[in-house]
Amino acid sequence: MVGISPRNPSPGVDLSLLCIIFSRLLAQREGPIAGAMCTKYGGFEAVGLYCGGVIVIGCILLAITRHLALGKWAGKF
Repeated sequence: MVGISPRNPSPGVDLSLLCIIFSRLLAQREGPIAGAMCTKYGGFEAVGLYCGGVIVIGCILLAITRHLALGKWAGKF
């Protein structure tokens, strides 16, 4: 497997760089989605609900991942 980062062969650095690039690409797509929702539903209430829902789902996924990694709901890695 060829690493992305030539100076640091750590897979964590490569994964971090990929996540940053991927999140930047998704952030560029978010603006048109918000504009389309605002136009279709007539206001920013739908956009706020969408954004809030994405945040809640993200928090739930983080909690599930933590539970799967630790085997319990609370504790340290």
